[in-house]
Amino acid sequence: MTPPKLSDELQKMEYEPLSPAEMSLIRWSLCLGVGLLFVLYWLSKVLFPGGH
Repeated sequence: MTPPKLSDELQKMEYEPLSPAEMSLIRWSLCLGVGLLFVLYWLSKVLFPGGH
């Protein structure tokens, strides 16, 4: 008996749409990540001006 393949198992799965709570978490995490990138870039520019 051979073990099932991942591709076969994925094809058997039903489509499950994301819930509104999951969509909200995705949006918040993306916005937080992009916002923190800008904040950290600004901080590095202010605290270490010779590096830019």
